[in-house]
Amino acid sequence: MPTLQHIHTYRKIRGRKKLYKCLDKYCTHVAEKALILGKASKCCKCGEEITLTSELLQLAEPACINCRDTKEGRLKKRMDEIMNNLGVK
Repeated sequence: MPTLQHIHTYRKIRGRKKLYKCLDKYCTHVAEKALILGKASKCCKCGEEITLTSELLQLAEPACINCRDTKEGRLKKRMDEIMNNLGVK
């Protein structure tokens, strides 16, 4: 069965360290970690387009910086909040 032509939303397959599948219910795409490194994907939480890095591929569901609860994510949210308060977009 062929895969759909779209930007995939990857999720790690349980029990398989290096295999990821697309979350679209009509897509049958499955790929190894090494093949999708550096490729475009959608954030599993908000759907924003992201580039898959080795850091993101360590997560079960790769997410954008806005959706991750990390030091960098919190800093970016704070910076965005300040910029919005200043009226800069």
